[in-house]
Amino acid sequence: MKVELRWHGPIPPAHVVAQVERECAELLENGLTAPHELIFHNVFLGKTLEGPSVFVFGDPKLPDEFQCEYTEETVWKSIGRTEDDKEIRVVDIGSDDDI
Repeated sequence: MKVELRWHGPIPPAHVVAQVERECAELLENGLTAPHELIFHNVFLGKTLEGPSVFVFGDPKLPDEFQCEYTEETVWKSIGRTEDDKEIRVVDIGSDDDI
């Protein structure tokens, strides 16, 4: 299956698009049957997890395309603590309704 990406917001440089295409192809090779079934996947582009990244997700209305959002800075949000008091963090995609 050819990887199709739909960008929401700014489209990153070509080398970033190529990296996202490779990671999406790997998801399909490793058991994901179609882009619309993907809940989420983050492609981290920098040396740290706080650098630029691409949030990739599926949309049942667009079953053959991976939906992609590029950001220059990855923002993390705390959602609680583990039993041994370690912080649980998730990538903040901008809406409290998403968790």
